[in-house]
Amino acid sequence: MGRAGQLLTKMLESVQLSRDEVYITNTVKCFISPRVLIYTPEGYRPIKDLRVGDLVLTHRGTFRKVVYVRPREILPKGSPVIRISVRADEGNQRPVHLTVTPEHPFLIDGAWKPARDIQRGDRLDVLGDRCEVCGRTYFVRYDRYDRRSYRTCSYRCHNLRIFHSAEARQNLRLTVKAQYANGARDPLRITRRANERTRELVAGGLAGFGESALQLKERLAREYGEEILRRLLKNHSGGYVFLDGTVAEAQSLRTGRAFPLYNIGVEDDESYVAAGLVSHNCRPPGNRNPEPDELLACAPFLAAQLAQLQPKVILSLGSVATQALLGTREPIGKLRGRLHPYGSAVLIPTFHPAFLLRNPGQEYKRMAWEDLKLAKREYDRRRAGT
Repeated sequence: MGRAGQLLTKMLESVQLSRDEVYITNTVKCFISPRVLIYTPEGYRPIKDLRVGDLVLTHRGTFRKVVYVRPREILPKGSPVIRISVRADEGNQRPVHLTVTPEHPFLIDGAWKPARDIQRGDRLDVLGDRCEVCGRTYFVRYDRYDRRSYRTCSYRCHNLRIFHSAEARQNLRLTVKAQYANGARDPLRITRRANERTRELVAGGLAGFGESALQLKERLAREYGEEILRRLLKNHSGGYVFLDGTVAEAQSLRTGRAFPLYNIGVEDDESYVAAGLVSHNCRPPGNRNPEPDELLACAPFLAAQLAQLQPKVILSLGSVATQALLGTREPIGKLRGRLHPYGSAVLIPTFHPAFLLRNPGQEYKRMAWEDLKLAKREYDRRRAGT
């Protein structure tokens, strides 16, 4: 979790509650299957394995830190979802599929667009590569992105890359083999020297080097298997490229069973690459408050979750969640500090942990502490049946 999530944990612990005893949910939802792969310096990794502080590739072609991990949450059976299929304009025509909740944003024609509004033929940003033979950008499926021996866009370029100057390659191979045989090349010493030089370059920082030093680091990473370093260097040299993929299909479906929800928040660029497709944070762009239509789109998910959970006490954090649940525009300062009937439960509003971090004064902390104590007393009373 991010700083706000860590503060929430401390707030709960202050009234003898752990995260295992509460169910945390958001008024605005997003994704996602735990198997969806996110591009990181270690290559593609399942979203369920990402943690705060990990680096992910963003739509600007740079690596940024994960600052937020969505709390554990379940998407109920029968919930609406969108299955998007994206196909490259040329090259590998096999489409990429991704299933998300309707409000999850993707980068369409340079603007963020929720999945429910995506139509067949829309142009969606996808992670591509640059051909090492002809220099053309082309689409690479996420399941092949890091498994290729050569970065070529077509059979023609691949053949040129493989078969060009076979005589020169054979001469070089024989020369190096002879040097290893007669001791002129010591593989252990070469590897040790290369690793030492790589550490020196990394310790000096990845940015601020001249072009020749950058090329040297790339060669060392390429020759001696430093895969993580190679990907980071590709980041700093502008090696990650994006191009348009065409939405082949956008289907509105219903889930046949309950699914876990996964998503992350990323600093600055607020995006990441999921299965090769440029995707937005689980937060609205710019970390703004959700729009009324976004809250309305997510309301059925929240209602279904509450119907299944049958909570005794609901603690709403911040004005957005409180106003959405109570259907009011009253400020949080007037709503907090008292019980609000909510079906068979009661709702107790309080300040959002992010607000408390931005306003570290003791008065707001004291009011939040009183709200938490009220929620704990009401929870204990209802659990005891009194």
